[in-house]
Order: sequence, then structure tokens, then C-alpha cells
Amino acid sequence: HEEGTFYQSIKDQLRRDLAIGYLSHTKRSAMDIGMELGFSERSAFHRAFKKWTGASPGEFRRRLQP
Repeated sequence: HEEGTFYQSIKDQLRRDLAIGYLSHTKRSAMDIGMELGFSERSAFHRAFKKWTGASPGEFRRRLQP
């Protein structure tokens, strides 16, 4: 808190980085990734991912394909 960083911000950054890594380097479903990252609903993970990256998990993964 003294450094201006809050727990939720750190948690969101970690979730974002892990989600991007899983979507980039595995074939796991977005639902599985969201559940592992602690989202209770698929839609909550999709909303958060879109907020973080500007794309849904599916769109993000499609953009990675050649």
C-alpha cells in the first residue's frame, strides 16, 4: 500500500499474464483457464480478459495463428 500498489491490482496483473501465457502456449479451453485463475463464471473471465487486452480469449488466440 505504501508503494501505491494494491492487492487487487497485483492479482489482476498476475491473472492477465497467466491467461495470456496459457492461451498462447497451450490448447486449454478458455473456460478451463478461467476456472484455474479463480473466475467462478466463464463470462467473468471473458469480461476481464477483454478489459485487459481489448480482445476476447478466442479472438486473442485466433490472432496468434498464422
